[in-house]
Amino acid sequence: MTVLDSSAVLAVAFGETGASAVLSVAPSALLSAANLAEVLTVAERKNVDSDKVFHEILGLGVTIVPVTDSQAIMAAKLWLLARSLNLSLGDRICLALAIERNVEVLTSDREMTRIAVAVPVTLFR
Repeated sequence: MTVLDSSAVLAVAFGETGASAVLSVAPSALLSAANLAEVLTVAERKNVDSDKVFHEILGLGVTIVPVTDSQAIMAAKLWLLARSLNLSLGDRICLALAIERNVEVLTSDREMTRIAVAVPVTLFR
């Protein structure tokens, strides 16, 4: 099982480099609702129908996971741990979900690979 960062889902949605690596894990992947909001916001900014993108994500078999209070607490603590990396709230929620489930994160965000966490953070491109 893998937790997808927003960048991974966006790569698939917009046919970017590395999309095939994301597609290979999508049927068993998790996506935080916070990261879903980021993806859909980017779609709207690019004048792409976010409802269509949402249904495409679901069609990949990705499981959307609500943000829990424990993930919120962990995300705050991750900010303290990696202040200099300037990770977004979505990045930290993604990491918190992966830590909670003890699974890998798939991302294109090199900054996320620089934080010392107990789960692998893998770049897909």
